[in-house]
Amino acid sequence: MTVRDFQLWFSAHGSDDDIVAFNEDDQILYLADSVKEDIHHTTERVIFPPRRWSRQFLYLRRKGRPVFYLCGHRGVLDNIDKKATGAEFRFNHKYLAQSNKNAAYAACWFMKGSIFRTLDLTVPAEKVELESASYVVYESGIPILKLLIDDRQPLSSFIVDHLSGYDYNRRLIK
Repeated sequence: MTVRDFQLWFSAHGSDDDIVAFNEDDQILYLADSVKEDIHHTTERVIFPPRRWSRQFLYLRRKGRPVFYLCGHRGVLDNIDKKATGAEFRFNHKYLAQSNKNAAYAACWFMKGSIFRTLDLTVPAEKVELESASYVVYESGIPILKLLIDDRQPLSSFIVDHLSGYDYNRRLIK
């Protein structure tokens, strides 16, 4: 797993105060300066993934997911736990700790180097999958904080545009 290889390199060359970021290559990240400050200045042992969004092709595959407009395009928010009960954290923004593995998943995350060093990213070769790095992060037990969905803070401050989600929906009718 590439993230594990980077962790080995980071253990020798990184700093506890560095910010380690992971993002799959089929996503565009939108990250406001105020969220960067939250990630950089937190003293809490937490991990920050963005909300995940896919542009909607026609009106296919909504499946009860919330509609959200990003950069003028209609899409849906993926991986939402409508009954989330995790703890609320307040920095420049409000975040909710995710208590559901699927809701925590974004294929993108940020954490302090001190946390990254301590994660056990060992996954047996036969169990490695594209999502392994994100699943290991969730299974670590460290709070996974996503922006709280409310009307007082824009979700576009910390969100990824999952490009292949749109492509998948478009291919369904071709």
